Amino acid sequence: WRGDGALSVVRDGNIVIARRRGAPFIVFSRPQLTEALRAAGVKDPGEWTFAQVSWFGLTSFVAILQKPGDSAAAVFAQGGVETFVPHIGAHIEDLRASPIGNFAFARVDPEREYVMLSRGGDPISLPAVRGATAIAWSPDERYVAISTDDETTVARTGTTKAIATLPFGAHALDWLS
Repeated sequence: WRGDGALSVVRDGNIVIARRRGAPFIVFSRPQLTEALRAAGVKDPGEWTFAQVSWFGLTSFVAILQKPGDSAAAVFAQGGVETFVPHIGAHIEDLRASPIGNFAFARVDPEREYVMLSRGGDPISLPAVRGATAIAWSPDERYVAISTDDETTVARTGTTKAIATLPFGAHALDWLS
């Protein structure tokens, strides 16, 4: 979902927006992706396709891109590539934009675990929670919660040490203000 309530999906390599009224429309096409990657100096820009998208705002977003045998994370703003992070792993799931503009995704090899990066592509420490099923941040992003089927770990964002482990798991988390 985008901040304005529009639903976004990746379909046939395009990012498509559907609003409550009107027909769905392509907001970022595969040819636009190729051109944006070419302009950013990415090797083999035509091989990459959108796999997942998560919105920072109405026009900026982070996406997981895939090509045969590789995945990358890319931040887009004003129609261009702001950050490109190659070789993030072959099996990526559950891309999430954070409240202050960072992002995380679950890497599934060897066991599902979240990785967090700054909008500029720099790693941000998180506790290693194997078998993770969901992630959420406090509204100010000072804290992060990561769930498994059986428990939820809470930590300060940017650290690997848990400050609390709650005796229940979840497949969806949302931190309310």
